[in-house]
Amino acid sequence: MIVALLTALVLTACSAPGGREITVSAAASLTFAFEEIAPLYEAETGVHPVLNFASSGHLAHQIAAGAPVDVFASANVAYIDELRGQGLVDTASARTFCRGRLVVWTRRDEPAPVRNLADLAEARVGRFAMANPEHAPYGAAARQAMQQLNLWSALQPKLVLGETVRQALHYGERGDVAAALVSLSVAADSDGQWREVPDSLHAPIEHAVAAVAGRPKLAAARRFVAFLDSPAGRHAIERHGFIVPGAAREGAAEPGATP
Repeated sequence: MIVALLTALVLTACSAPGGREITVSAAASLTFAFEEIAPLYEAETGVHPVLNFASSGHLAHQIAAGAPVDVFASANVAYIDELRGQGLVDTASARTFCRGRLVVWTRRDEPAPVRNLADLAEARVGRFAMANPEHAPYGAAARQAMQQLNLWSALQPKLVLGETVRQALHYGERGDVAAALVSLSVAADSDGQWREVPDSLHAPIEHAVAAVAGRPKLAAARRFVAFLDSPAGRHAIERHGFIVPGAAREGAAEPGATP
């Protein structure tokens, strides 16, 4: 799988017209925010960001294996630090830039939606999905929250793992599972309803970003990282359900939340 993804990234990089592209590998939870940010950055700089989304762990492994990536945005700080320890991250640009929120999602037409983690143990809930905690930070947060409530072992028979939060949500949208534990950032762009999991039940889901060291387009990569902290970048990130340091919540990601 990693070899195929590396090949695809190499071919994409080789096709860049005039070198006016950078490759941005980002956690799946950032999909909708970065799809909004990319054209804004391009309009300001003339550089086109080629977006590549997957779980943070898989993306980190791709970069460690030599994938031609210019910017890495992870759903946790640990993968950035891991690459920093290998000399693969541009330390000057590395930073945390937002915090994610974990939610319990169900379809909008569900008459008895799952409102909290304890509801997952009820007989009315067959299966539920979440991202794989071994390489997806939101999956790790979901596991930690269930462990805090002593539910993790009991819920194993009902658990369906996706590679990313978007795949876990897709299982729910398709009706394969009764509920999904996903990021607010993907839930907010779905036709569903959700309740936030108390952040006291898991470690903060801090998203970190850095330019990748040693790349020929380092200046453009650093500028993309800096753009995330611009008013336009911060607005887009917050609008898609993330908590941005120093920014007020606008409520744009809240309409699907259940009362």
